[in-house]
Amino acid sequence: MKKGSFFQLFLLITSYSLVCCQTKKESESAEISYDTATVALSFPKDQYNFIFKNESLLEYQNFLNQLDSSNVKSAIIAVAKFESLFTEADMSTCDSAYYLFEKFYSKMNQGLNEVHSKNESRFDSLIFHKEESKNSRFLNEYTASLENNGFMVSSSEGITYVKENRNFIKENFYRKLSSALIEYLDQLNTENEKVFWDDGGLIIEPTELVDRLVWWEKFNNNGSHPFRSNAVIWEKMYFNSIVLGEDNTPIRNYDNPELNEYFEKAYNYLFNKYPNSKYSSSLKNYYTALIKSDTVFINKYQSQVKELTK
Repeated sequence: MKKGSFFQLFLLITSYSLVCCQTKKESESAEISYDTATVALSFPKDQYNFIFKNESLLEYQNFLNQLDSSNVKSAIIAVAKFESLFTEADMSTCDSAYYLFEKFYSKMNQGLNEVHSKNESRFDSLIFHKEESKNSRFLNEYTASLENNGFMVSSSEGITYVKENRNFIKENFYRKLSSALIEYLDQLNTENEKVFWDDGGLIIEPTELVDRLVWWEKFNNNGSHPFRSNAVIWEKMYFNSIVLGEDNTPIRNYDNPELNEYFEKAYNYLFNKYPNSKYSSSLKNYYTALIKSDTVFINKYQSQVKELTK
């Protein structure tokens, strides 16, 4: 029920004196629910503006800026340059250098997909006719080139695309990086290998949805980190999903106002497994509103979440 509709209903009910006492209790209860529909949490801010002074880092930054992000072989060239510049460097410097590589790696992902999309029909058999694709020299060379440089072909909703293969990162960088950065990269690898969303719906178990939400929460609470802004985006995405649902995994069933069983499992798991999480305390009133189909509360809470996570 929309906010305006709620207050119109309130005024209409209070005009009927014969049911005034009972109606007043119901109305007051609804108002309390409405007034407490507050999202009592916040997200860490990205406080970083990197300006490098180290000569090796500046050289690496300039080198990456000169590489062609749409050429798949640029990745292994960037790795080789990293090795030549930072073989004897301390871990902190290597973390900074990897920060530069990660930005380029993401840029490459975009560039390769632009090239791929122009010839997308040529790659359909990689997903839909795998036996046929084995006999194609072009496709074999294409996939081998991607794999050697940290990428692979995947598909979604019948369309192929290039995605990161982050095992490439593990093989080429982990031995030089700090444990904190490796922890972050391992989670990115998990997100990349087993995506949580596809074709308009959630495709991981509700317990795993919660585990990942809380993982990102804890990671973002661990202090400063060069990838803070990206980590916060991940946390916001999971929070959005558990509050708003997805088109093909709606928070409430389309044919009735009841809470979707997927989210009922997710919330109960959250409250029992992670009672000290900020989400456990923040979402309890919202969960109660979902169980009671308190549309006024639900609408207000969801509108606040959309504003908070945009």
